[in-house]
Amino acid sequence: MAPSYRKRKITTSTGLYARMMLTHKITNSREIATAKRVVDILQSVQHLSELGQIKPKKQEIDAFHLKALVLLQQQGVIDTVGLEEAISLIHRTSLETTPIETAHGAFIQLHQVISSFPGEDFEIKGLFRRDSAFSDISMPIKESFHLTKTIHQSGFPHPLQYIGMAFHECLFPHPHKLHLFPKLSALLQVKHEIAEKLLSPKERIHKKAKQLLQMRYTLFKEKSSLQALLKTYIQALCQTEESEEINSYFEYLEQEPHAFEQLSCAHAQMSECVFAKPIAYFRHEFLDIPTQDPEKVLAASRLILETQIEEMCSHLSLEAEPKTRYQSALGRALGNPVTSLYLLQLSEHLGFSPPQLTQFEKAMLTSLFRQALVFADELHNFPDDISLEMFEEYLVEQIEEETALFGNIPSSHPHTQAAIEIADELLGSH
Repeated sequence: MAPSYRKRKITTSTGLYARMMLTHKITNSREIATAKRVVDILQSVQHLSELGQIKPKKQEIDAFHLKALVLLQQQGVIDTVGLEEAISLIHRTSLETTPIETAHGAFIQLHQVISSFPGEDFEIKGLFRRDSAFSDISMPIKESFHLTKTIHQSGFPHPLQYIGMAFHECLFPHPHKLHLFPKLSALLQVKHEIAEKLLSPKERIHKKAKQLLQMRYTLFKEKSSLQALLKTYIQALCQTEESEEINSYFEYLEQEPHAFEQLSCAHAQMSECVFAKPIAYFRHEFLDIPTQDPEKVLAASRLILETQIEEMCSHLSLEAEPKTRYQSALGRALGNPVTSLYLLQLSEHLGFSPPQLTQFEKAMLTSLFRQALVFADELHNFPDDISLEMFEEYLVEQIEEETALFGNIPSSHPHTQAAIEIADELLGSH
C-alpha cells in the first residue's frame, strides 16, 4: 500500500506544479522558486491515509480502557461524574491508532481524548508491542501510559453547546485594525470574557454552561423531532435534499442512546481534522513563500488549502463507517467556503485582495457570528429556572433560523440581524 500511495502523491504534486506554471504564467526565477516551495509544502503534509491502517485488537482495547479508568480516577473524574458515567465516557469516546516502527520492534499507540465538558480534555496515550512472529500476541508497555489534562476555552460554542453543529473557532476573524470594526470588536471582547469565566468552575457562567448542556442532552434524547430538524439543517448546509452519507449516518444515530453527543462530536472531529489542521499547517509553513505578487500568493494559498482539505476528506471516505463517510461528505461540501473564509482573514496579513464571497459563503460568515452571539446570550441572560419546554422551543427556533440562513430565507430574528450587521461591517471594509 505504502509504495503505491507515495507514487500517487508524487504524481499529484507534479501535476500541481505544472498547473501553477501554466495557469499563472510563472516565468522568472523568483516565481519558479515560489511554485517549487508550494509543491514542497504539499509533499511534506502528513498524509493521514498512511496512518491508522493497523486496527487495535480487542485485548488491547480492553487493557487500554481499564488503564484509562485508573488514570481518570487519579484525576478525580470519577468523584465528579460517577463511576458509571466515567465507564460510559471511555467506551463511547473514539480511539485513534498509530502504528510505530522502531529499531526495537513494531508498536501500536492507542490515543483517546475524553471530555465530560467542552474545553476540559483528558488525553490518554499508551503503547502496545506487537510480536512480529505471533500476530495474536500484544504486550502493553506499562510506563508508556499517561494522561494529560488540558483546559482551553475560546468563548465560542462547541457543537454540543449549540444545536449539535457549530463551525470551528479558527475561522473567526481577528483583524489587526480592530478600530475599523466596532461591532466585531465588541463581540470579540465578549467572547474573550466568556472564555476567561468558563475556565473557572466557580463562575456563574461556567455553571450555566453545564446546566444548559445537560438540558440539551435530555431534550435530544427525549425528542426525536429535534434530530429530524437537525438533519434538515445539515441538508441545507450541504446544499442537498438527498445524500446517501447523511441518510446513512442519521439512520445509524436513531439506534444510538447518545445520538446528540455522537453527532456533535463527529462535527467537532471533522472540523478539527478537515479544517483546523490544514489551516494550522498552512500558518506554520506557508508564510515564508518567496513572492511579491499578491495575486500569486492568493492563488497558491487557495491551492494549498483546498488540496489539504481534499486529502483529509479522501482519507475519511476510505473508511466504511457511516460516521467517517458522513464527515467526508460534510467536509467536501464546506471545504471551499471554509477556504474562502480563511483567505478573507488572511488577506490583511499577506496583502492580497480579499476573495469575493459567494452568497453561501456570506451566509456561513453570518452563521459564524450568530453562533457566538447566541452562545453569549444564553450564558449571560438565560434564567436559572428555565423549563425544558421553554428550552425545547428555543432550540427549535435556533435550528430553524440556521436552516433559513442557508436557504436564503429572510429573517428578522435579533441574533441573525446582529450577525448580518457584523458580517456587513467586515465585508464592507474589505
